[in-house]
Amino acid sequence: MKKALWKSALREIKNTKNRFFSIFGIVAIGVGFFSGVKASAPDMRITADKYFDDTKLMNYRLVSTYGFDEKDIGAIKEIEGALVHPSYYTDVIAGAAGSSPDAARVFSLPADNESINIIKLTGGRMPENEDECIISGSDMDGGWLPVGSVVTFTDTDGEAPDDMLSRNEYTVVGTFISPMYVDKTSFGSTSVGDGSIGSAFYIPEENFCVEYYTEVYLSFPELDDEICYNDEYKNRIEELTEKLEAVAEIRQDGRFTEIKDEANETLSEAKQELADAEKEANDEIADGEKEIADAKKKLEDAAIEIADGEKKIADGEQELIDARKELDDGYEELRKGREDYEKEIADAEKELK
Repeated sequence: MKKALWKSALREIKNTKNRFFSIFGIVAIGVGFFSGVKASAPDMRITADKYFDDTKLMNYRLVSTYGFDEKDIGAIKEIEGALVHPSYYTDVIAGAAGSSPDAARVFSLPADNESINIIKLTGGRMPENEDECIISGSDMDGGWLPVGSVVTFTDTDGEAPDDMLSRNEYTVVGTFISPMYVDKTSFGSTSVGDGSIGSAFYIPEENFCVEYYTEVYLSFPELDDEICYNDEYKNRIEELTEKLEAVAEIRQDGRFTEIKDEANETLSEAKQELADAEKEANDEIADGEKEIADAKKKLEDAAIEIADGEKKIADGEQELIDARKELDDGYEELRKGREDYEKEIADAEKELK
């Protein structure tokens, strides 16, 4: 039975050699392609992992709606083996002359570019002054803004984001690539603009004016020996994630309480300032009312004095009129007396003659 089957198969192959070798070639090519893909995937993972290790890509990026203060950073540092790098970022609308405004993410330049998420310049230079920045761009296409351009950062309403940044206008002095953005077509999502981040910028850290960190990068050197796509790496990440979640659970309550206490303290200070201002205003009003009352009394007294003065003037004028009349009457009597005297003299002289 088996011999007959083999004979039949060999006879079929012999009679249809072209079809047999065509099918054989197709199968051989498929097997070869599949083997190549199977062999390429591990090599690609190893290559990517080496790139991440060489550029010291973070293992974690932590963000919080409350931000991170020094107590949060201290709590994270207590995790064994953790290298903690607090930083700042904010999402803005980036605009420049001749370009359409686009959503962008602005990061603070690390104090040491060799410690984590190593930035590689692809053109220009690193910022040296507070009003300079670098923009994401590869060796091939550069950034969407050329070096030398002036970019302005605003919020969704077109206002300067002065709650986060001390200045909002910068000169582009270089372009960069970052291990955080392996996919050059996407920089993540955001709540500003159209919701899609189109580019990334780095500016000097001193331009951020917030009192708390907005993100924290974590790296664990013990993970450098693991391929980041392997199960061993993923298992270790899960263990570290549990530790981070435990810290977060403790610190989020503490941070909320601190923020609430700060808000209550600010509210109490504001209430006290309001009470002091009200007291000062009431005191000033009371003083003003007293001054008005005193002035009114002075006016009333002055009015009485004026009335008395006017009466005295009127009385004086009447006395003056009476005195003038008496004087006139005296002059008249004197005149009549003189006339009578002169007449008597004349009569006497007349008699003597």
